[in-house]
Amino acid sequence: MTENIVLKRVRLFSKKSKLIEEIDLISKAKKGSDKAFEELINIYKEYLYKMAFIYTKNEHDALDIYQETVYKIYLNIDKLKDSSYFKTWITRILINNVNMKKRHVNRFKYVEVEYL
Repeated sequence: MTENIVLKRVRLFSKKSKLIEEIDLISKAKKGSDKAFEELINIYKEYLYKMAFIYTKNEHDALDIYQETVYKIYLNIDKLKDSSYFKTWITRILINNVNMKKRHVNRFKYVEVEYL
């Protein structure tokens, strides 16, 4: 019983320390640290790719969406208001990129033309 309480406290402490470390990386990335930005992306790269693949169901499109998302995160990280919402923010950027790609594809659908 005591072991369970200790394990729960250790997990809670571990989660809090990871969150603090992540917020510190976000702060450094906002100030222009490329190294901090790279570390942040390394934390979330698998998550971003999996989300992109879930939405696109295509490896090539998922990679395109992933790259565009990372690029937009890099350009706009200074606009993030609350660092504790970083994951939500990057997810929204990814979903917006998916929607833009779908609109672009739908805009240029092939239409069969009858020859005279």
